[in-house]
Amino acid sequence: MKVKLLKHGNSLGFNIPAAQAQLAHLVPGQEFELSMLEDGTLAFKPLRRRRSRYDIEELLEGMPEGHLRYEDMPEQDLVGKEAEWL
Repeated sequence: MKVKLLKHGNSLGFNIPAAQAQLAHLVPGQEFELSMLEDGTLAFKPLRRRRSRYDIEELLEGMPEGHLRYEDMPEQDLVGKEAEWL
């Protein structure tokens, strides 16, 4: 398929025909890794977002109720400059 390189602001881009985008399951805003092969070929690899294996309840499990206060952090967990802030 022949496509034309177009100017988009200060960048360049290709328009992908809707039928081809649908076949490739492409969606607006999808991110790709762009690389140039030794022969000058451009390669676009879709980035797959990793889904968390935890749900929100599991992530919040063990968190105290109410507001978190910096003063409540155990001192042995402090590293770097935050130890100087207390």
